[in-house]
Amino acid sequence: MSQIATAKRLADGIVVFQDVEGGWSEDFARAAVHEDADALKAALGRAAESVARSLVVDAYGFVVELRNGH
Repeated sequence: MSQIATAKRLADGIVVFQDVEGGWSEDFARAAVHEDADALKAALGRAAESVARSLVVDAYGFVVELRNGH
């Protein structure tokens, strides 16, 4: 089951997606896709660091369906 991490940017409330470097992007297509629970858990751990630094709020993962590599 593929999942990505998302949150709201604290500065403006815009929905952002965690990229492969652990940063945040408004572009859904740049989101890092996690194929297992351990990878998502690690991503949410990095997200918690962003929450602690007041960059984002309400970080969580959700299931996505990959189609044609997207």
